[in-house]
Amino acid sequence: MFFFFSKFIFLFLRPSNFIVLLLLGGTILRMRGRMRLGGTLSFMSLVLLVLCGWGGVSFLGLSPLENRFPQIHELDKAPTGIIVLGGAIKAELSSARGSIEMDEGSERLIAGAELARQFPDARVLFTGGSGVFIGDDTPEAVFAKKLLLQLGVEPSRLEIESASRNTRENGIFSKSMVNPKPGETWLLVTSAWHIPRSMGVFRKAGWPGLVAYPVDFRTSPRDTILGGYYASDGLTLTDIAAKEWIGLVAYYIAGYTDALFPGPGDLQP
Repeated sequence: MFFFFSKFIFLFLRPSNFIVLLLLGGTILRMRGRMRLGGTLSFMSLVLLVLCGWGGVSFLGLSPLENRFPQIHELDKAPTGIIVLGGAIKAELSSARGSIEMDEGSERLIAGAELARQFPDARVLFTGGSGVFIGDDTPEAVFAKKLLLQLGVEPSRLEIESASRNTRENGIFSKSMVNPKPGETWLLVTSAWHIPRSMGVFRKAGWPGLVAYPVDFRTSPRDTILGGYYASDGLTLTDIAAKEWIGLVAYYIAGYTDALFPGPGDLQP
């Protein structure tokens, strides 16, 4: 129920959709003679479009998420295993086209394959199913497995979890499948903005020895709140930031994490 409810609610709370709905509502009201209220809603949509597209809202929203855990450039010791979270492949499009079509989060898989090459004794786990309501529900894991094998990961090292539909299920199903032991070290590879919620979920699931390995950064220390050149880029990043912050609050309220904003100083299981 939580899965379907969260998908439905965010359909309307997604900033880009919310702006369009405001504009649509304002236009309809003006057409029905409610000029003042309609004009107010239309003006609000314009202000939000400028702020989210060019005003740096995306930077203010994403930067704290991406910088919550330190970026790792070198590891002190070899890990027991590498966990790669889904969100790197457009599964429905890949199925329709008969080829592996990557998303902007493709660095998750690339980094996972590189870590597997760097640490040849480490286990490799990919976790990611299908999160679609209708249409082709082929799990992302089907295509991820094929790509990881093509990138040189040995079949004997690769473990695939294909039933999860969201981050919470990633943590629960992966823990049940792998059964990590105390004293082991596991790298959690996902987009930097997704690391806080992911770490919170996996810790709550009871995963010991977890080390955050953020990749796929969308902000830079050189960025400013003035935003970029393209409003579409700003809107996309604002949507990502909004989804994560809403997800953090919802997961904490639902008891899926032990901290509202999980960080590196939180206690491990």
